[in-house]
Amino acid sequence: MIFQEPVGGGLTRVIKNPPVEHAMSAPVKVYFDPTKICPLGCDHCLANVPAIKESKMIIPTLRRDEVREIVNQIISSGTMETKLGGGEPFIYKPFWDAVEELGNAGISISTSTSGVTLSNERALSSREIELLKNKNVKISLSVDGNPDYHDRLRKKEGLLADILSVGIERLLGNGINRNKIEFRSTILHTEESVNQLEYLDQLATSFKIRTRIRLARPAGGAIINNVAILKPDAMTINIIEKLRKMAQNNPYINLEEFLKFDTVASMKTGLDCGAGTRAMYVDAGGKVTTCVFLDGFFTKSHDILKGSQKLLEVWQNGEAFLEVREYLQKENAENSCKDCANVDACQGGGCPSVRLTLDLPTSPLCPAKILKH
Repeated sequence: MIFQEPVGGGLTRVIKNPPVEHAMSAPVKVYFDPTKICPLGCDHCLANVPAIKESKMIIPTLRRDEVREIVNQIISSGTMETKLGGGEPFIYKPFWDAVEELGNAGISISTSTSGVTLSNERALSSREIELLKNKNVKISLSVDGNPDYHDRLRKKEGLLADILSVGIERLLGNGINRNKIEFRSTILHTEESVNQLEYLDQLATSFKIRTRIRLARPAGGAIINNVAILKPDAMTINIIEKLRKMAQNNPYINLEEFLKFDTVASMKTGLDCGAGTRAMYVDAGGKVTTCVFLDGFFTKSHDILKGSQKLLEVWQNGEAFLEVREYLQKENAENSCKDCANVDACQGGGCPSVRLTLDLPTSPLCPAKILKH
């Protein structure tokens, strides 16, 4: 139940839902990809758009009224944050309706973009940038390496040069706070990708923009093209050693949490996973799962557009969510990671996707083990 109460001369959003066993009473964060349409063809595409195009299948996308229905369900569930992705969200007109409605409801919004529209007023108008500013949207911008590498990876010549020379300035010039922009870089299991780390280090410093570097997980194009990082081989160890040195010397570098397990402990458990406990995922067909990275390992998704259950009901007692929570409870009780000295801060065993992909009891990417090599 959502209502507003007067606080300090204004109104605050109050959420009152019944408790849910082994989870928050509502998803703290909803990842929502209303479309998979994208003009690019990245080999590591999480949405697997290149394979869809090659197969001549229809690229999934929701109608405007379907987006509105899902947004209304997100708002009424009591969620606090929504990540709007794609595909490429900035070319999808209902995206802007979702930003407006979610922002008006007081929900924190973040989005991810390839930047393909940033330098073009017709593709991304100043009015739309103004909306991003007014709704305080956090913008995650893909930059995977130097212009030559980035453009080849994303199959569009001149893309990164346009982003860096025009796109960023358009965002800043239209009032977007620099702190609301981050570069998001995915490191693949290739020598060429590893060789981009020095460039990313320099780019973060040059633009004074937070740069979040992550390792390619086993999903979408990364698994199909065999570029996901799954095992602690020589290349993976080299990546981690370089990243840790970068993070120590550059305050703008932000790493995947499992790479900094020896920093101050957070409020996490050793096998902390937000899938179905704090977060959920809604795809471009209205299907709901606990997490995009766990799709296929557990009970198939719930349809909140055609099914009898709405988003909050799926969260409370959907079969897929109950199954994942039971799995996570068992993992935390039985997995050997729970006895590790770094249990409070480690994310090495925290994401189940790697160990489920390889059918292993613990993650082979355990940072404590890797650093012993």
